Amino acid sequence: MKKIITAALLSAGLVMGSTSAAFAVDPTPTPTATSTTTATTYAVQLAAYNTALAAYDSATVTFKAQMILYRTGAQKDKAAYETAVQNYKAAYEAITKNYKAVLKMREDLRKAINVAFEVAVHRANADFATATASATTADQKIAAATVRSNAVVAAVAVRKAALDALGPKPVAPGKLVAPGKLGKSDKPGKPDKPGKSDKTE
Repeated sequence: MKKIITAALLSAGLVMGSTSAAFAVDPTPTPTATSTTTATTYAVQLAAYNTALAAYDSATVTFKAQMILYRTGAQKDKAAYETAVQNYKAAYEAITKNYKAVLKMREDLRKAINVAFEVAVHRANADFATATASATTADQKIAAATVRSNAVVAAVAVRKAALDALGPKPVAPGKLVAPGKLGKSDKPGKPDKPGKSDKTE
């Protein structure tokens, strides 16, 4: 993911520079180091979040098991149960905070990609205006329009590739399971009622 995003952001500047070279006044600005650094950081944060999410899911299973044991009387140590509750809540708070951070970073990257696209389109329009102002023949005007059209098409393709490289939004952690609110499937079943003893002859 990191390599794809970096390549896409870099190509946003390179494509515009090559397609409008015949009429451009100034070269298209290339993405800053901040953009690629942010993309790299996002990939690292997303990987860390997915790892933490798996750990949280495991903690949820353990917590539910502790609750069932405690309710059925198999768990006699109240302190151990309370510790399990505290650990579960701490894991939930940590994963929720991490999720929000990753989501915000993804949104920041998405905005940066769209800004780069807008800059590319504006540059294509500016180059077109410059070229047509100095054009003296119909062929020159047609050539300028073709350059602008190709530049916009390329910018659209670059934006789409960069957005696709971000991938889907990270999965949000499940809701906090409160003691006393487990689902029916998590509650211990009632023991079978003993049958009547057979009568002796």
